[in-house]
Amino acid sequence: MRVFIRRIYLLALVFVLIGGLNTMVGVRHVEGQLRGDIEETITFKLDYVMGETSRRLLNVEKTLDATDVVIAMETDETKVIQFFNDLLRDNDSFLAIYFGIAEDHVLYANRDFAWDPVDPTIRPWYQAATREGKLIFTHPYVDAAADRWVLTMAKPVYDQNGQLVGVLGVDESLEGMLASLEMAKPSEHGHVFAFDATGQALLGDQVDDEKAGLMDAHLIEHMLSEPRGLLFTTVGEEDGYLRWEAVGRSGIVLGLFAPLSDFLDYGVLMAQVTGTTLLSLTLLAVVIFVFQRQFITGPMRQLDRDIMAISIDSDVTYRLPPRKRSPFEHLRTTINATLDKVQEHFESIVHQQEELTAAYGQLVAHEKQLQEQYQEIKSDEEHIQFLAHHDVLTGLANRRKFEEDLEWLLATGKVGSVLHLDIDNFKHVNDTLGHVYGDMVLRHLAHTLQSSLESSSTAYRFGGDEFLVVLEGVAEPEELRTIINKLLHNLGQPHIVEGRRNHLTSSIGVVRFPYDGTSAEQLLIKADIAMYDAKKRGRNRYVFFEASMSADFAQRVHMQHILGEAVQTEGFRLLYQPIIETSTGEIAYFEALIRLKDSDLSPAEFIGAAEESDLIQPIGRWVIKEAIGQLAAWKMAGKELKPISINLSPKQLYDEGVVDFLVEELHTHQIAPSLIEMEITETVLIDGAAEAIRIIEDIRSLGVKMALDDFGTGYLSIKYITSIPVDRIKLDRSMTHGLPDTLPVIEGLIRIAHSLDMDVVAEGIEKKEEFRYLVQSHCDYLQGFLISRPVVADQIEPMLEENIAERLGVEKSH
Repeated sequence: MRVFIRRIYLLALVFVLIGGLNTMVGVRHVEGQLRGDIEETITFKLDYVMGETSRRLLNVEKTLDATDVVIAMETDETKVIQFFNDLLRDNDSFLAIYFGIAEDHVLYANRDFAWDPVDPTIRPWYQAATREGKLIFTHPYVDAAADRWVLTMAKPVYDQNGQLVGVLGVDESLEGMLASLEMAKPSEHGHVFAFDATGQALLGDQVDDEKAGLMDAHLIEHMLSEPRGLLFTTVGEEDGYLRWEAVGRSGIVLGLFAPLSDFLDYGVLMAQVTGTTLLSLTLLAVVIFVFQRQFITGPMRQLDRDIMAISIDSDVTYRLPPRKRSPFEHLRTTINATLDKVQEHFESIVHQQEELTAAYGQLVAHEKQLQEQYQEIKSDEEHIQFLAHHDVLTGLANRRKFEEDLEWLLATGKVGSVLHLDIDNFKHVNDTLGHVYGDMVLRHLAHTLQSSLESSSTAYRFGGDEFLVVLEGVAEPEELRTIINKLLHNLGQPHIVEGRRNHLTSSIGVVRFPYDGTSAEQLLIKADIAMYDAKKRGRNRYVFFEASMSADFAQRVHMQHILGEAVQTEGFRLLYQPIIETSTGEIAYFEALIRLKDSDLSPAEFIGAAEESDLIQPIGRWVIKEAIGQLAAWKMAGKELKPISINLSPKQLYDEGVVDFLVEELHTHQIAPSLIEMEITETVLIDGAAEAIRIIEDIRSLGVKMALDDFGTGYLSIKYITSIPVDRIKLDRSMTHGLPDTLPVIEGLIRIAHSLDMDVVAEGIEKKEEFRYLVQSHCDYLQGFLISRPVVADQIEPMLEENIAERLGVEKSH
């Protein structure tokens, strides 16, 4: 401890010597620092004054530019002067604004007095501006009215051709600038200066009349020659720092002087240093001698005991207790600050542990969320997988699933059957009731189909109104017939959908595997062939595939190919078969019959193929266009016009645009509607009598006649004869060829038709006896090979000049 105390004494002596030396060095350092502070102070204050001054002068310059624009735009001098007054009101430092135009022409605004009628062109500001051709500053001068320093800024104004219009000037008061300079006085005995370009003082107390005051003339000249500067010089017998700077192009120089004596007194400073050093030595000796035990030894023992009490493990909040007047209080504070950091670190570790625990809990929750998302994804995958193999509308398995299932059955050597089912005339449901309702009917039919099958059988939706059924393990014809008859029965029952009863039938094609094919593609093609054969035989039935059907199918495909090319190349032609009136024996009108130009196929062969492939619609429109065009050609040639009858199939009748197309063609060729007759068959009434009758009435409303063809071949003819709106009926050739056995029936039908105000046409007349029987039965018109075969248009004219009945040698009706 004694060694420690001696070291303390020695250290104190060293501190005293170092303190003295440090004081001397500090004085020099303080002096240098003071000089730097003085430079920064006066530089800052002068920069502030310069900034304020520059802002004022820039405001004047912008005002002159804005006024230049107003003068160029405004021709009314009263408004220009009003604008000058507004500027004076908004800018307190502006004393006057004026625009000198000519010797006796000035626009002027002043706060204190009106314009003195003096020629503006001889004024210094006017001459300087016109001479320089740009913005100029005049020398500062004392304003006569306000008794204050003023600076005039002026600029020339030119028109668009570069000709001088006048000079625009503003008198700017320097009062604000000088006030800012006075306020920037750097110290108690400091000085401020302001000179114009000639050395004239702008602050009255700076120099006397002989310019021999505070500022030396050489120093003023030096200030005027340099735009800015900083000097350590003598002003008024005092050393100090002089800082000056010129105000832009105005020629004004502003300056600040700060005497060093205001900041530093060497004599006083040295006395203070010496006294402080001696006093420090004395006090230090007393303090060390008197208080060494109280303030060094005792506090050290206390500090040692308090440090030994530190235990992070047992109490992290322990701190060294405060000891008033202890020389180690700072050390205690440092130790306690270290303990604070230790506690903060400890608590941080605890907090991190809590965060790790919470993070672990979040990870567990996140893992659970991921598992839920994984389950959702699996559920979505299952749904997507379901959609990939099922039809969205009906919920049945789709064609892709059908092919997979059937290929699997074939690959595993299973036997069974495939049914290709098509809803007959379902297009009529969509056309008349809408596709939304049609979709509801399809869903109902799909449910009926699936519920009619055993669990080992599966129904698939093939597309549109077509379905597929796979009967696993069922290949015997008798067993198949039982199942199919049940299906046809259930599907043929009235289906009530949205309160509407729907009577639908189905056509089914049947194939058996592996007997009819060893791949899904082969079986599907053959089932499709069998299904079309079922439709061909009259619908609402099933047909087992037979090998001969393939040839028929190939022939049908070939025929459809021929028809497709004919539609594209207009490979058709029309023949005309005359129809004579029995009362005159002369030709009454013609029936247009279509033929292929480059093929021997008969209409009986290719019309059905056209119906199946939907080519019948463009073909039907071609017939209408060609027949009306032929009438137009005869009309243009000046020939006698006879009406032409055109056959209209069920699909053509339900074609939404057929009526508009007919109207357009009649209008284009200027043909009277009465020269056209449309023939329909009773089959148009089977699926929608009300809709068919509506369309027939639309056509008749045009003036076009309607005829019911092939009358007497179906059971619907008698049923609808009283309600169908036609102008004539055409007896089928089967009734004509049955004469004379069918004569009573024909006579009865003729009487019924006449009672309904309908004409009767007999078709297929090939014998004179048939001609005579029908004349005797009062049939109105006759048609057949006996009268004439169908001929081209060029052969018609000679036929119009003869009497067919006389040529045949038969009597006409009376």
